[in-house]
Amino acid sequence: MIGPFEKQISRHVYQIGTFEFTQYLVGNPPMFLMEGGISPQSRLVCAQMESRGVSREALHYFCILHGHFDHLGTYPYLMASFPEAKIVSGEKNVEILSRPRVLERMLVSSRAVTAFAKEINFLPEIYDLASLSPLPIHIPLKNGDTLIHDGLSLEFISLPGHSPDAVGAYLPEDGVFFCSDMAGLYFPDGTIRPNYYFNLRDYEDSLKKLSSYEIESLCFGHNGTLTGYHDIKAFIDRSIDYTEKLKKQIKDWFESGRDLEKLAQQFALGARKGFLAFFPFEHNLMLSRLIIRRTLEYYGLSAK
Repeated sequence: MIGPFEKQISRHVYQIGTFEFTQYLVGNPPMFLMEGGISPQSRLVCAQMESRGVSREALHYFCILHGHFDHLGTYPYLMASFPEAKIVSGEKNVEILSRPRVLERMLVSSRAVTAFAKEINFLPEIYDLASLSPLPIHIPLKNGDTLIHDGLSLEFISLPGHSPDAVGAYLPEDGVFFCSDMAGLYFPDGTIRPNYYFNLRDYEDSLKKLSSYEIESLCFGHNGTLTGYHDIKAFIDRSIDYTEKLKKQIKDWFESGRDLEKLAQQFALGARKGFLAFFPFEHNLMLSRLIIRRTLEYYGLSAK
């Protein structure tokens, strides 16, 4: 584990949070906070912003690029420190992030991640989220919406597949694209884990859409940022290739009559490195089962 991490990404983008759960300040002075990370790093992020002189008057927006708990966990804490900041997210999250059942599941997951963070002494000071109320989406986004503030423009692009509500954000002034988890899970050793938990066909279309942008810095929700136009194009091509190989593996496994639960167990056991180690085995097993189900749906097959 690496933990706290700060880095200048471009003229207007600065990475904060932890390496495992990345967040980004956008603007000079910062006006946007992209990504919400996990709740245990809430106090860390607040201190990082304070050290950079981020004032409550300057920071206007908290951006949720998709409504998974490890991408919005610091916002309940930060909303108290920055009460004027408005939450920006895909329009579907107006309803999704107000569901009591969704919030209950998020809180359970947050507590599990917090327990692991404490166990490994991930941070000197760990915030323990006690409750989670509905998150207000002050600015619901549609595909193609643009937020313009003090000369900076952020274009929001619908990128479903990983989740139904997923959006990316493009900062053309710097050639920076915030893709969160929507391009597959990126690891610095070059491996990629496809993560089409909602819809495989949408996921493939979103990867193709992403490849159409001129990107100099691709900012992930985990493990930082990939820089360089050619390296980013190669990464997206590899992500498409990894997806093709995974869906073929699952289809072949199904057609040979092998036990799909064993395959799900294999996938979950492989999800124990880097930030994935924060999540309980049962959580990763559930996601592995989802990947298999979405693949079978893609081919019009059903498990027996």
